[in-house]
Amino acid sequence: MTGKVRASTGSSGRILKRFLLLVVSTCLVLLAGEAALRLSGYGFIWVPCSGFLVPSSQQGVGYEPLPFFSGFYAGAYVQTNELGLRDTQDPRTYRRPRILLLGDSVLFGFGVPNEQTLAAHLERLLRKKYGKPFEVLNAGVNGYHIAQEAAFGDRFVRLLNPDTVVFIVIPNDVDGRELYADAYGDLRDSGVPPPPNPCSPQTLFDKTTFFLKKHSQLFNAIRVSYIRWKVLRSPWDKRLATIYPPGFHYSDSDWNQWRDRVKRTVAVIDKWNLPTAFFVVSTDFPSREALAAVVRSLEETGYPVWNSESDLGIVNERTAPPEILSTRLWWDIHPDGRGQELIARSLFNHLCGEKIRAPMQ
Repeated sequence: MTGKVRASTGSSGRILKRFLLLVVSTCLVLLAGEAALRLSGYGFIWVPCSGFLVPSSQQGVGYEPLPFFSGFYAGAYVQTNELGLRDTQDPRTYRRPRILLLGDSVLFGFGVPNEQTLAAHLERLLRKKYGKPFEVLNAGVNGYHIAQEAAFGDRFVRLLNPDTVVFIVIPNDVDGRELYADAYGDLRDSGVPPPPNPCSPQTLFDKTTFFLKKHSQLFNAIRVSYIRWKVLRSPWDKRLATIYPPGFHYSDSDWNQWRDRVKRTVAVIDKWNLPTAFFVVSTDFPSREALAAVVRSLEETGYPVWNSESDLGIVNERTAPPEILSTRLWWDIHPDGRGQELIARSLFNHLCGEKIRAPMQ
């Protein structure tokens, strides 16, 4: 009897040891994965309630990035300088030629670190080609439309006196959405109040996921990988569901809003007396007809308009490069900057053309 008890106790002890060994091994693997991701600098963390966006006192802007911000925002490690530009450089040390880029999340570099943004890629391309210390200034802000970009850029034209200004125009500049930054620094649709206490989750599950989203690279890497897998195995039409699905048309209200925004934009840039151009990112337009209508309306302003369709195509038309066609919301799903580099190369080709030569002389 005693032998049976000892055998049973010994068996239980071995099971417990194996269980503890499994737990410890799993924890070590998870910690190693977390450490490897952090050391690699590959940013996955999505921080809600970051406080990155704050109300703006400048008319027509609404909200703007927080100066001297350093931390995770929108899935990547983000840094801004004293002017709120996505840069760590002291503005007083900016050299020439100097190009100011104005835009929204595509220019900002949604989901990519500073060095992988469109502006950073373009700066490297220009410096390599011309052997000059080009400065490409990234004034992109998530959620802006073209009139906000002009109002926001007005201060930088006065403060930094750039040689050239380029607007990065995308499809949701046309739709009628207006966004605002709530008290926690997150974007909301106008008229839609933020959820109660979004930064104070109530349930244990919500508290746990909130903590992991905020602190764990590994958790977010797994989450993003799952999203990619789910997207890539879904039918084509469903991939496009969160952009503009096939058959989508802008409403008359959208077009009226767009024309008003263009008018307000031109009223600002006419005062600059600087070489200024509009660069239209074609990829996510609902159709070639919508893209052509936007290009025509911008050409009527008298400023140069560069259409990226020959380089980037349109996702709905399935003419975009494989790196873009393989996903939806490609600047989100490709946080390694491949989409950003494709746009930068297209803009580089246009900048090196005949329309604006001043900074290249």
